[in-house]
Amino acid sequence: PKKRQIQLTEIDNKPVYLELTVRRFKCRHCSVVSANHLPNHFVKRRKSISVKLHLKILLELKDTTCIKKIASICKTGYQIVYRTSLELTNYVKNLEPGPLPRVLAIDEFKATQDCEGSMAFIAMNWESGQIHTILDDRRTHKLLEFFNGYSYEERCKVEFVVMDMNAAYDSMVKKVFPKALVVIDRFHIVQQLTNAFKNVRIQEMNPLNRYSGEEAKKYRRLKRFWKLLQKNYSDLSSEAKYHSLFQRYLSAQDIALELIDYSPVLKEAWNLYQLLLGYFKDRNADYFFDLIRESQNSEILPQSFRDKLAFLLKKEESIRLALSVPYNNGLVEGT
Repeated sequence: PKKRQIQLTEIDNKPVYLELTVRRFKCRHCSVVSANHLPNHFVKRRKSISVKLHLKILLELKDTTCIKKIASICKTGYQIVYRTSLELTNYVKNLEPGPLPRVLAIDEFKATQDCEGSMAFIAMNWESGQIHTILDDRRTHKLLEFFNGYSYEERCKVEFVVMDMNAAYDSMVKKVFPKALVVIDRFHIVQQLTNAFKNVRIQEMNPLNRYSGEEAKKYRRLKRFWKLLQKNYSDLSSEAKYHSLFQRYLSAQDIALELIDYSPVLKEAWNLYQLLLGYFKDRNADYFFDLIRESQNSEILPQSFRDKLAFLLKKEESIRLALSVPYNNGLVEGT
């Protein structure tokens, strides 16, 4: 008789094993050897873990890709979890993708070590919230190869593609979806604005004396309360509180107004930044882009700041569309 050990789900946070003695039988007429087998709903053939434990590992893989963490949770071996993840990956790869949706949301995410590229690709049906496909490589030639597998008529059904400001995706979309309009995710537009202003603040902070005098006070205040400058002024609290760095009672709005007075450049950039945030929030595309165009002639604003704003002018058509339709990439980035 041959011994066989099958791992079950843990009990009281401890691993549990079922040890079996397998009896083999040999036919006297044909010499075929057979053995007793457990039912498939309990353990699959040639598997060392029960079906229930296998399902638990799959559920954990849905929430995290950290194999060591899953192995610790399920009280099983690293290799078992790794093999299960490969089985799942191969299963997903072999699934036939469904028809292309009217609104396609695309993004990338950090790939696991067994993937071809460093970043993987995900596409979702924005209207249904269902994943359309996951590819283990986001490089353009791989995406073109995949989407060109659809007929021209099928690709023409895609009306909107929601994405970030990745230039590679932009060129890919134009090639494979002839009738689709690109919608830039609104989060990434605001992120471009906040990063542009943050760089100005850092440029104005760095020359300050950090160790003595009035400049040191300004530096410490800017370093401590920089997040207030990044926020929309209308969202800041008007309730006054005592702040030791100022040695008096001030509201968040008061602090923001005092900080921008430390530098004419910072004040000019902040006022422009706040106006742009307001127009964007109100979805007023005309005022938003008119203000960006006017800023390009400013003599006080740093060139790097103006360049980051000018980049938005290159995406004007897609940004205007983003301000007029409800689509965004929140579903994809939260997956």
